[in-house]
Amino acid sequence: MDVKKSGRFIVVEGIDGTGKSTLSERLCAALSGEILPRRTERAAEKLKRLRTAGAPQCALQAAYLAGIAEVSNTLVVPGLAGGKTLLADRWVGGQIASGRLHAAIAGKPSCSGSCALMSLGTIAVPDVVVFLTAHDAVRRERMSGREQLSPNDEASFASGAQDLYRQSISTTYAVTRVVEIDASVLDQGAVLAEALRYI
Repeated sequence: MDVKKSGRFIVVEGIDGTGKSTLSERLCAALSGEILPRRTERAAEKLKRLRTAGAPQCALQAAYLAGIAEVSNTLVVPGLAGGKTLLADRWVGGQIASGRLHAAIAGKPSCSGSCALMSLGTIAVPDVVVFLTAHDAVRRERMSGREQLSPNDEASFASGAQDLYRQSISTTYAVTRVVEIDASVLDQGAVLAEALRYI
């Protein structure tokens, strides 16, 4: 989506346990920015109904992406026009990667054509994407504080999962600057400093 703007739109992507939320919060403070919700309440309710009804993965993926489009149209476009610095902790690329990973875990084909939403101008394109990676052992340790790891969380520790994310991120954000940072070899302060170098 071509947006007339005076603000900045920064996206933090990465598989679960890489530190997206932490970096988003730190960037928000450093840049006097605003973190966007992943979806509107309306989109969250629709997703809940679809999950309860046992909807297939493609229907869920479409609903997730429609929720992102709604956030784009109601919050990103006016925010950027008003000069705000906006941050998203997972955007289209991460959602597509997550859908592909869940489909692979379930042994089902992934939904195709999801990237068309950005190319058709439905969703705002970020100025820069910070793509975080981390060694699986580090991710497992970070995620150990969660109440319960889901089977998908456990399966995501496979070595190919981050490669799938990397491929989805590079394909989705082909026209955007993508900065990859290995968050398992740097402390949080160094990850923030490295991200700020490119923003």
